[in-house]
Amino acid sequence: TFNRYLLPTFGDLSVSEITAAMIKHWQTEMLKKGFKSSYVNEMNVHLSAFFNYCIKFYRLQQNPVRICGNVKKSAPDIGFWTLDEFNRFIVKVTDSTMRLCFNILFYGGLRVGELLALTPSDFDSAAGTVRITKTYARLHRADHIHPPKTPKGNRTVSLPETICEML
Repeated sequence: TFNRYLLPTFGDLSVSEITAAMIKHWQTEMLKKGFKSSYVNEMNVHLSAFFNYCIKFYRLQQNPVRICGNVKKSAPDIGFWTLDEFNRFIVKVTDSTMRLCFNILFYGGLRVGELLALTPSDFDSAAGTVRITKTYARLHRADHIHPPKTPKGNRTVSLPETICEML
């Protein structure tokens, strides 16, 4: 790790010259090269341990890695469809059940597991809503229905009138 990823960047500098800004720049460059944030954080741990050693035995004043902090896990680009993109897609869906499912997913913002766990009692056609209280998952060739992972996963979602009519 040191020879391959750290020394090319910091090898010509004195330990006391390395700043938190330099560490942050190095982290950003590693991410741009395609390394996962978890791997960059693993390299951070090694680099931080080195600076802690220097603090303890060579009177270095501070650990720039600790000041800089870990790399934040970047959220994946989900790429939500626009209404126009969805409309171009949905006209190609000929099966009425699948058409309804895709409409619920798109307009309700549901996850696939939430959709698959729905039962008729979850829908309130008078209010135009659907209650999300469970999710479906397949694990080790077995089907499981369980509550959402977080309290915010339990929610009531409003559905457009056209979807309520489809239901």
